[in-house]
Amino acid sequence: MDIEEVAATRPEAVARIPVAPAEGVTAAKAAEIAAAAGLPQETAPVLRDLWQVLVREDALLVEVNPLVRTAAGDILALDGKVTLDDNARFRHARLGDDDATLHEDPLEAVAAAKGLGYVKLDGTVGVIGNGAGLVMSTLDVVAGCGARPANFLDIGGGASAAVMADGLSVILSDRDVGSVLVNVFGGITACDAVAEGIVQALDSVRLTKPLVVRLDGNNAARGRAILEERAHPLVQQSTTMDGAARRAADLAI
Repeated sequence: MDIEEVAATRPEAVARIPVAPAEGVTAAKAAEIAAAAGLPQETAPVLRDLWQVLVREDALLVEVNPLVRTAAGDILALDGKVTLDDNARFRHARLGDDDATLHEDPLEAVAAAKGLGYVKLDGTVGVIGNGAGLVMSTLDVVAGCGARPANFLDIGGGASAAVMADGLSVILSDRDVGSVLVNVFGGITACDAVAEGIVQALDSVRLTKPLVVRLDGNNAARGRAILEERAHPLVQQSTTMDGAARRAADLAI
């Protein structure tokens, strides 16, 4: 119980047994783990089964808690938890494994079908960024400006016209959205490529809400110039994340 606290305060009480991935949990390794943990050797087969489930199902976590020994000597798993890796879904045909069951919000299902990392939130400022860390920071800054983010949308390293169009179409389909904030730091994907993607996306997606864009990093000046040349009446720019978030928050009202 409270294994994190035990590991921090009494590290000597935690048994750590390395497992070679190519070899896995063999009968001998399972017996070693059971002995190190002070478990009866009857639990060794359960430990092997846990490893096999982990590998076979492409799981991130396979946990049994509690594992008990009955008065008759039987080993029983009374409760368990399994976390599966969504990146391995293509290898598994699972019962109910479709967008309708994986995503409670219909926009999340649409975004998933387009390959976008989208999470619906309860605010009014739509957020698009490149990189989960930057998007999370943007959500915090938007909240700090007195508004609530409407979503989490990470376009990763790809800011092509198709990706931007898909992202904008998903966010603009949310009736709660009052404005959209695009916050991009150019690295491998340069800001001028992002700007080109936005411009091309505006030709295929009808922009109905104000769009605030902040570009910084690689080729930022060129990217801003591209958006200025396009001169879309609903597109505004800011050179700072704070300024862009504040403007998007004001426009969302």
